[in-house]
Amino acid sequence: MTSVSAGADPADRTRACAAPPDTVRGFRVSLADHEPRAALEACRALPVVVVCSARDRLLPPSHSRAIADAFPSCRLVLCPDAGHMLPLERPDEVTSHLAALVREAEDTECE
Repeated sequence: MTSVSAGADPADRTRACAAPPDTVRGFRVSLADHEPRAALEACRALPVVVVCSARDRLLPPSHSRAIADAFPSCRLVLCPDAGHMLPLERPDEVTSHLAALVREAEDTECE
């Protein structure tokens, strides 16, 4: 059974729990082939924010810290009472941090 934090909207919770197993299984292949270090290197000169959940059991905060450590000016935001479905559980916080990142990126010149 899929677990979604109690802070999530009930409709979002219903959608997350109703994801067909074949759909979820389909993502496993692309995730297995993904090379995260190469993807991180491509973004090294850009502003970065990592927003993560303190109670995420699939991607614990230590993974987010490792990503943040790869970027000299990264902002790491830890949401204390959220799980793996952070955009559904804390949409206002996530949106606020992404909007700030976009504003910062607009002022950044690419190499």
